[in-house]
Amino acid sequence: NYKIDDSKRIAYYTPLNYEDWYLVTIAETSAFKSQFDSKKTAGIVALAVILGSLAILIAYIVKVGNDFSKEMKKAQEEIDLRNRKFRVVASQVSGIIFEYNLGDQGINIISNINSRKSNRNMWWSFNDLMLKIVYPDDIHIFKRLIKSVEKGKGDVSEDIRMKFNEIDGYVWYRVRVFKLSE
Repeated sequence: NYKIDDSKRIAYYTPLNYEDWYLVTIAETSAFKSQFDSKKTAGIVALAVILGSLAILIAYIVKVGNDFSKEMKKAQEEIDLRNRKFRVVASQVSGIIFEYNLGDQGINIISNINSRKSNRNMWWSFNDLMLKIVYPDDIHIFKRLIKSVEKGKGDVSEDIRMKFNEIDGYVWYRVRVFKLSE
């Protein structure tokens, strides 16, 4: 940095690797400053665009997350309401309500009636349930009911003997099977 005729100048040199020669560049400071200022302005504009885009993206992600959260909360409230209604209906039914999961073939005895209270909300495997409560000669009927629902039949019923405790022994029940959802 030096002055010539009241103008500031900058000198810059670079070795050329040829017989100890150097390239010397002398220019006014204002030339470097204008180039630097234009690049600085372009950099600031690019940074502002990137930060603005990032802010918009973050706002969008927050909005989508909030919308999803609201939908999940609403869905959970609907499920809770359906479960409360189902429990009220199940408590008023004189029969036994089973829930059968086609995926894992688990059966849940949901009803809470008489001496069968202890079975409430216990998951059984399909085969265990048949061996424990279905009369041996009626197992094929029970299997047929389940298979018909698996094949898409809407609503089927059969009379089957079952026992839920050793005191009462086997009792005839009308078993009605239907598919609630896919």
